[in-house]
Amino acid sequence: MRKWIRAISTGVLWLFLFGIYGAAGPTIDAKIGFGGFHAVDQAALIKLTLSGLTPGFSGSLVLRQIVGNPWIGEGTMETRLVVPAGTGAIYSRQTVIVLHRSNHLFEIILYNDAEDPVASWQHNLRPFLREERFPLIVGDIALDLDKDPVILATNALPSDWRAYGPISVLLFGRFTPPPLSLEQWIAIAKWIHSGGRLTLFTGSDFFLHDSSILRDLLPLKNPVVTTDAAGLSILTGKLRDDAIVKSRDGNRPLLVTIRHGKGELLLITRRSFDLSSQQKAALVPLIAAPRPAPDIGLAADQLAQMTVERPSRWATLAVVGAVLISFSIITLRVRQRRLILPFFIGATIIIAVLSGLHSNRPVFLLDAYAIRTSFNVQALYGFSIVSYGLFTPQSAKINLKVRDNDLINPVLAGRPPSLTRIEEDGKLVITMRDAERCYLVVKRARSLPIKFQLEGEAVVSVTNDLPHSLRQPFLIRDAMVYPLETIAPGISVVTYANEMGTYLQAAVDAYWPEYLHRLSQKVDIDITIGTWLIGYVLSERIEHWGETSVKVRDISLYLVRQRGP
Repeated sequence: MRKWIRAISTGVLWLFLFGIYGAAGPTIDAKIGFGGFHAVDQAALIKLTLSGLTPGFSGSLVLRQIVGNPWIGEGTMETRLVVPAGTGAIYSRQTVIVLHRSNHLFEIILYNDAEDPVASWQHNLRPFLREERFPLIVGDIALDLDKDPVILATNALPSDWRAYGPISVLLFGRFTPPPLSLEQWIAIAKWIHSGGRLTLFTGSDFFLHDSSILRDLLPLKNPVVTTDAAGLSILTGKLRDDAIVKSRDGNRPLLVTIRHGKGELLLITRRSFDLSSQQKAALVPLIAAPRPAPDIGLAADQLAQMTVERPSRWATLAVVGAVLISFSIITLRVRQRRLILPFFIGATIIIAVLSGLHSNRPVFLLDAYAIRTSFNVQALYGFSIVSYGLFTPQSAKINLKVRDNDLINPVLAGRPPSLTRIEEDGKLVITMRDAERCYLVVKRARSLPIKFQLEGEAVVSVTNDLPHSLRQPFLIRDAMVYPLETIAPGISVVTYANEMGTYLQAAVDAYWPEYLHRLSQKVDIDITIGTWLIGYVLSERIEHWGETSVKVRDISLYLVRQRGP
């Protein structure tokens, strides 16, 4: 009996000690993507939970992935998140990063203030990796899609527009409580403007979705649910000017689409359960069409055409001549051989310092070259898609300022940089090797600093808060294109006349530089409906990104729509 008591006591003691030991250190738990699924080179939502933190703990989380392969080379991408002091024993937060294909485990490391690792978490991404973006279904839908969808509950939808990157189309069916929050609807609206695609099944289920944000996005004004002769509900209303009816049920619209920025909302006026099999078969190819990804081709071409700054011939001649003359004088005048070497070294240092080449004062030599092309649209919401092309003639560390809600996607064309690190304070650090190129795509939700208002029959008032002039702008009104004068920063009143016809491309070919043609051809926005102001900004200057001198060529295209009542 005593042996049993002793064995039980020993077991309880070991369990107690093991519990203390297991609770002594912090632990990390993470959930990635939608139901664990994510897509190659697309953004992923990461939900982080830290537990077992000691009182007063502060430090940082590093999310690390090793990209590339042994043949072309590998590089490390890191995102650093601050863990503030006083968070308590449990700390939770969310973030969005782009996940790439990798032969290594995805790793999350917790560091304390002394940069000592105190906890880590590893995950194999490959079993849950989709090669292409996938459909996401929220609610009950009676529809078979060609691609295997992911199903999610309404309360699991993120409130960060960047997290919707891996979704090809978002489908809303019959919701179960709770409804979407205002923050979730705003995130979806921003995602649509930046290229997302929302399909909404309504009918009598419309009121389960209804919100003020959704009503601004719908292709119908003042939507009303009515009943047809068969007793089935259908959503009706007045079509907006830019709405397109793509399918009908008798004489009533069945599928109505409307463009918002680069994205689209598809409204199906009936519940999916009330559709016939023929209607479903006809709708599937219209619903599941993917949206194209941003292109970096223009940035790559422009980067290849940039000329590398070098010292002028006269500066090179002066430095070489000074070196030769100094060495000749030293050789002729210094009689003691043991003093010749110190004189050579002293003369070399003096000439190097006086030339200024070491500090790059005359900007003879630059650390890096950058092309920045941006596509900026202001409709109901504003967004920007910015492509960067970077080149370093020598090894350099580039500090690029970004914003907190930017979606940064390093495009892995060729050998990846040795280190790409995103800091929480909005700083992107890229460490590049000799003669290396790097490409980035940055998506940004923001309101553009350009506004305009029609003042009369041929007068437009423009507020340009950009630091640069808007070059060779066009006003597009009632599908007619009107060239305007250059719009300087500030408030301008411009008159317009002499329409160019209905095709923007003809006006672009006539007025804009050749390299803007490809950027303008990426405009998959219907600018023939409504009133638009379109122009571009072109600048070339030397900027200092941290301690790195960068020659930057900026090519930006702006499209601003006047919103009606």
